[in-house]
Amino acid sequence: EVYALLPRPQERPKREISFVDLATCKAHVSAFCRAVISTVVPDEFWGSTEVKIHNKAVLLRHVDHFVCLRRFESLTLHEVMQDLKITGIPWLRPPGITVTAKTSLPDVSKRREIFAELIYYIFDSLLIPLIRSNFHVTESNIHRNRLFYFRHDVWRTLSEPSLTTLKLSMYEEMQTNQVVKILAARPLGFSQIRLLPKITGSTQPGKLGSSLFSVGDMFPRLREFRKSLQQRGLLGQPLYFAKVDVKSCFDTIPQNSLVALVEELLSVNEYSIIRHAEIKRLHSQQQDQPDKFTTRFVADGQAAGDPEQLIYTDACQVRRNTIFVDLGAPQIQHKRKVLHLLKEHVERNIVKIGKRYYRQKEGIPQGSVLSSLLCSFFYAKLERECLDFVQTEDCLLLRLVDDFLLISVRREHAEDFLQVMHNGVPAYGLAVKAEKSLANFHVEINGRRIESSQGAMQFPYCGNAIHTVSLDISKDRERKQHGSKSSAFSEGTGSEALMRQETSDSLTVDFSKMPGRTFRRKTLS
Repeated sequence: EVYALLPRPQERPKREISFVDLATCKAHVSAFCRAVISTVVPDEFWGSTEVKIHNKAVLLRHVDHFVCLRRFESLTLHEVMQDLKITGIPWLRPPGITVTAKTSLPDVSKRREIFAELIYYIFDSLLIPLIRSNFHVTESNIHRNRLFYFRHDVWRTLSEPSLTTLKLSMYEEMQTNQVVKILAARPLGFSQIRLLPKITGSTQPGKLGSSLFSVGDMFPRLREFRKSLQQRGLLGQPLYFAKVDVKSCFDTIPQNSLVALVEELLSVNEYSIIRHAEIKRLHSQQQDQPDKFTTRFVADGQAAGDPEQLIYTDACQVRRNTIFVDLGAPQIQHKRKVLHLLKEHVERNIVKIGKRYYRQKEGIPQGSVLSSLLCSFFYAKLERECLDFVQTEDCLLLRLVDDFLLISVRREHAEDFLQVMHNGVPAYGLAVKAEKSLANFHVEINGRRIESSQGAMQFPYCGNAIHTVSLDISKDRERKQHGSKSSAFSEGTGSEALMRQETSDSLTVDFSKMPGRTFRRKTLS
């Protein structure tokens, strides 16, 4: 006998368990719901013999489809009723009518109506309450329209530490009678906390600075910067890229400083809100059908006393074949009233957690329609005061929510930018996530080596890849799954949320009676 030592098989690197991995698989949720419905609803409801097997299989198939729907998708009663056999159900048959008897159209229609009420009851009063009572259904902050099912005990275990942290750091409890008085005296209501699971944790110069309001705004900025470099004969020379991610940007903005900044931005005492409608003709694709019209309602603001025609002149230049309809006299808003409403919104944001009320004492409300705009104004001021050295033609600074990117022809500018951001700016509540910083050159900041992509021709930023020489922009096809371990949930979405998505998670499929027409409208509009 010969004995030999075999080499130990190499262990695969363990992937860090993410919070979405703790969600229940949709197949298991579907199996649970189908098992409950099969047990609760008697088989006699579906018919006899082969009709019973067919109808039950059709319904359970639609239950599975309902569980697998993405956000914004819907399941219609019309779709569920399509494959069901109605005439083979004995309890729907009128008394004295045999199985072989011919049925009239009104009789079939009435049977279908009665059975449709049963199907609606099963989905509305049985399936949906069943899911609600056993699972917490939510989307994540990066999976777009994909839904996750967490068992209530699992979700409670995941969410309680984050809620406790929020109560201690960002919120202070308020008495119910005090909350009632505040809510009765103002037009604003209270907020609700929504925690969104993360992957591995939870989460141009002017008044708006380098703000980008969407990923699509990158291309015009890069094109102008490339044109500037080309005119000065610098295109093709080495460019230095540096990227940083602000830590919890909405949660750390000082409220008093933000309100004072907005007061400076409101330069006049009165503003005029002008409302109008834009009516546009939609040509029908079928000759026998009349054309339809779409109406869009728009509200624009300007300083009171300015000519109103300016707004319509600017709008008409970019919208052809459109009818503009004035919706009445402009509404006047006073600066004092606007500031008072903003202070109520920012400084006295009331949040209900469970049965108790809390006031947000740090940061600005997440999920508000104003949050991104206020954040852009606030960080624009930071750029003017702390990053003035990058406001030159040699640099391009981009910022999408909480992600900063500097592109410079001078290395010292990129290093100074990294140094300022990593030192933090306490007056602005700014601190960066050091582990997420990235540069395309080797550099150390405060004794810590910044992750480098030196040698790579593509630099990743917000789901896109920017060529480090030509500044061409394309989709980042080599996105890596990585994230921080700092927190279990996110209450909002930053630009980092745009980086890791699957195509199927960003789609919605229409299951109505005209899916082709809906698909054409979505793809060509």
